[in-house]
Amino acid sequence: MKTVLHNLEITWWNAHMRLVDESIIVRTSLSSLRELWLHRKTFVRALRWSLLGFPLGIFLGALKYLGQ
Repeated sequence: MKTVLHNLEITWWNAHMRLVDESIIVRTSLSSLRELWLHRKTFVRALRWSLLGFPLGIFLGALKYLGQ
């Protein structure tokens, strides 16, 4: 059983590596994901400000229409 599982693992690993090596789409996607990962702090900072701004905008909009 251990040998069968080991052979399955090697087969899966070889197929996975071949897919990554031969597929242009996968390689371009991985490089894009790597760039996103490297700039993650900037994205998180922008998302935090947008999450703060959305409820604040709704609140200010409600005050504008309720004050009329």
